[in-house]
Amino acid sequence: MVPHAVVDPLAAIDDRIWDNPLEIDFERDTRVHDTFGNGVHRCVGEHLARMELTVFIEEWLRRIPDFSLDPDVPPVTRGGVIIGMPQLGLRWVG
Repeated sequence: MVPHAVVDPLAAIDDRIWDNPLEIDFERDTRVHDTFGNGVHRCVGEHLARMELTVFIEEWLRRIPDFSLDPDVPPVTRGGVIIGMPQLGLRWVG
């Protein structure tokens, strides 16, 4: 039996479900992912988290509209149950 935590990070990159799963696509139908769980185990904070992320991104783009990835700082991810980046190199333009 495979532990559930090992499978979770792979759920979002299943090419049987998603076309081009490794491509960033802001128009992709996002109603069928497991980020916040599902069924009776669905995260009660899902709507708050979505609202916080929406506000963060809107404010970031309003205050710092021109930025790019810093080519001198390659992106690095850390895996596990939660996948994250210890840092993200950005350059402000202008």
